[in-house]
Amino acid sequence: MLQRRDNKTEKWMHLLVFALLITGAVLRMYIYLQNRNLIIDEANIARNIYERGFIDLLLPLDYEQYAPPLFLWVTKLFSLLFGMGELALRLYPFLCSLGALWLFYKILKNLVPIQAMWYPISLLVFSGIFLRYSSELKQYMPDVFITLLLIWLALQINFLECRHNRFLIYWMAIGSVAIWASMPSVFVLAGVGCYYGWQAVAARQYRKLLPLLAISAVWVVQFALYYLLILEDQANSDYLQKWHQNDFLFATPANKDEWNHNWWVFSALMRQFEGWNAYVHDINTAFLITGTIMLARRAGARFFLLAVPVLAVCAAAALNQFSLMVRVSLFIIPVLMIVIGYGFAQYYYLRSVWLKVIILAAGLYAAGCNIAQTTEWRYKYEEITEGMVYLQEKGLPGEAVSIYQGSVPAFIYYTTMHPGKEKWASLKNADLIHWTTNYDSLGWQMRHVWGSRRPLGIIYTSATDAEFTERHQGIRNHMQMTDSFYTPTVKAFIFIKPE
Repeated sequence: MLQRRDNKTEKWMHLLVFALLITGAVLRMYIYLQNRNLIIDEANIARNIYERGFIDLLLPLDYEQYAPPLFLWVTKLFSLLFGMGELALRLYPFLCSLGALWLFYKILKNLVPIQAMWYPISLLVFSGIFLRYSSELKQYMPDVFITLLLIWLALQINFLECRHNRFLIYWMAIGSVAIWASMPSVFVLAGVGCYYGWQAVAARQYRKLLPLLAISAVWVVQFALYYLLILEDQANSDYLQKWHQNDFLFATPANKDEWNHNWWVFSALMRQFEGWNAYVHDINTAFLITGTIMLARRAGARFFLLAVPVLAVCAAAALNQFSLMVRVSLFIIPVLMIVIGYGFAQYYYLRSVWLKVIILAAGLYAAGCNIAQTTEWRYKYEEITEGMVYLQEKGLPGEAVSIYQGSVPAFIYYTTMHPGKEKWASLKNADLIHWTTNYDSLGWQMRHVWGSRRPLGIIYTSATDAEFTERHQGIRNHMQMTDSFYTPTVKAFIFIKPE
């Protein structure tokens, strides 16, 4: 009777897990099919895709952008097959988001009983940041997919039983492709190497270390080449160093503030699940600590497979070579989720019913808060085309329209590259405002140089509230506003010269 009850429970838990996976796929499809406008960084990636051939995409990108070559090649291929529309450009990240769901489940099957698998899967399925980047023209979701793929392959390929030559070919090829497809894969490959190395040492098969060293040497050479050709200038640029300075770690924290900074930056990776309640972070931190300890005690080599990438990322952040900004480090969050899931799963082995109930209640509460935040996330950020439609409907020609500097990349994309660019032909010769423009001077120029009584328009996206307020006031100092289109995703205004 007890066996039958356990089998029935497992059956229901399997159904729950698959229902969660299907829900995750449907949510990602829904957001992908929203077909929202490209935002500033996406538009700049699209410009590089449009302007370059495959060979030139191996060179450092223009417009302050970075993306790995194989990501660019796949996107370039899709653009040639399906055009330069938003759905085609975002197809690769979207497919990676679906693959990541399945790989996450397959990895958990190796580590976590089915009775506990629902919790980490729910974190991935409903986390707003993963939903957003499931359909954004950036490399962050492919980074997640490749991270999970490498971990899954490591768990599948038996090092101790696989022939030396076959193992060499497998991992030389897998690692080489991964490095050129996802820069952060180098951190995961470090974990893969330590995972296999620990197995060889534990089994006292020291000769197995020789092919592993050869594979590691190939990976190092590949990454060194990648770094010198593509990454070096960007990793050490003053612009990026200043942009990410708050997302680096102190290598040798000397006081409480520096320790607090390190914890705040690292723990931001887990705050993505807390929704509106900070207690969720404490719950997941407890699961993370428990999972880390229990992995070290029970999981042997698998501990190194999961722990080494996290430690390597933190070391790179301490050397100011890699940013722990959440979107940049998105690839490592599922690794933390796996450890959190392993920590949560320890309830299954407890004898105390009351302790089981407490842990399950904490998991349900945290999962509920994570699900609740899904409705709070904004997935549309910069809808420049809505402002363009508004100004067209008001009859403004392109020469009477100015485009805020942060909106320029998207404007260029929609007027010169997008399959529907003819729709925006009347606005194509709009004035593209430069980053150094003084808006008080721009307002003066609108009044005195373009000084007829004809209406003049301006579109803003990608501006913070403070930036918008300052710029907008500069123009209003000289011009009279007659009409406006104001939403959270775009702001458009019409001015005339005061009488």
